[in-house]
Amino acid sequence: MNASNGSTTISRTWSVTDSNSNDDKPSDMHSNLNFNTNGNFEELNDDWEIVSQSSTKIELTDVSGGNGGTDYLTFTKN
Repeated sequence: MNASNGSTTISRTWSVTDSNSNDDKPSDMHSNLNFNTNGNFEELNDDWEIVSQSSTKIELTDVSGGNGGTDYLTFTKN
């Protein structure tokens, strides 16, 4: 995976895990992003829940451990 903030681009790893191997519901799937860095991309390091997926878009959410707020992350295919 590549991430860019306009001035810096980095390549890192990602994986998908299934919290319930008995079905393939999106709510059981998690995208694990590992940017292994401090700074601009640190907030992306997490276990994101896949909310929806299609051939052109993946929508993810994460409930913050610090303040309990919800973060949203969307990937789209050009």
